[in-house]
Amino acid sequence: MVRLFLKYCAIFLFPSNETYEENDTEIPVKIAGAWLFATTLFVNLISDVLVNTIEDFAKEYTVNAVFLASVILPLLSNIAEMVSAIIFAFKNKMDLCLGVTIGSTIQIALFVLPVSILYGWLRQKPMRIFSQTYESACLLAGVMTISFVLQGGSTNWFVGIFLLSMYIIIATGFAYHHIDDLTGV
Repeated sequence: MVRLFLKYCAIFLFPSNETYEENDTEIPVKIAGAWLFATTLFVNLISDVLVNTIEDFAKEYTVNAVFLASVILPLLSNIAEMVSAIIFAFKNKMDLCLGVTIGSTIQIALFVLPVSILYGWLRQKPMRIFSQTYESACLLAGVMTISFVLQGGSTNWFVGIFLLSMYIIIATGFAYHHIDDLTGV
């Protein structure tokens, strides 16, 4: 099973012009469903452990908990999307690269966040969208910047440097930004 998984990863990462037999590249539905279920369960367990230890880690190593929750945790949790975006960018498939990146953001904003709030409401645990002025300003600046870049229609290395520097500025701001009450009540 692991050999089959590595083979599919190699086909995705290092495609060649060879043709493969149709049965050679298909995973049976039951096996794919089992892998999906097992992976989802594993990610859920690891995520619970990670989220439950953020505040203790921040206190022990004197790191800002807001920085960990706003910058480091999303950076690590989106590593698969970042790797695929980088691979597509190297293959000069920028439409696919933007589709992966922006599609994930839209999915979180329009599906995961409202479902989380409704789930908390059903369980009698209020989950509020709590953001102060700095978080709102960062969100507005990020959305406007990406909007201007996408409306331009083409990019170059300078746009990439600009976007990375904006990310570094926002991340640095979160490193020094403190919220006394993370519950948002």
